[in-house]
Amino acid sequence: MINKTKWEELKSELLSMEYFEIHDYDELMECIDGDIVDHAYENNYQGDAWFMFKNNNMYGYLVFGWGSCSGCDELQGCSNVDDVEKLLISLDMSIIWKTKEEMLEYFKTKDWTLEFYYGNIDSYFNKFKDRVIAYLEKNHE
Repeated sequence: MINKTKWEELKSELLSMEYFEIHDYDELMECIDGDIVDHAYENNYQGDAWFMFKNNNMYGYLVFGWGSCSGCDELQGCSNVDDVEKLLISLDMSIIWKTKEEMLEYFKTKDWTLEFYYGNIDSYFNKFKDRVIAYLEKNHE
């Protein structure tokens, strides 16, 4: 779900700019209702981003691609606030929500090689995955 208060604050900030510009997914992710437990970006000029959220007793996993220009990055391609809102809604709807136990099982047993070209799992993702598993194994109720 989208945190309406945080979205309205970001929206107001964007509307007050002389020249519309937003390039930071972190700002947008703050508008997701819940706390960001962890996140990572591929260390390249384009790639994937991975976020883990916690909202009450539910955990949300989001992966999305990003790029280096407005032609290959959806956020950079946004030309107005309505575009940003549509992207936020799309990203929010892409989050996989599970209980702590379900998310832990998901991260431990999923065949992650299917998510990467030629099965080459990104080292930044592996570190993210390990941190998420360690976090979920602890008692964070």
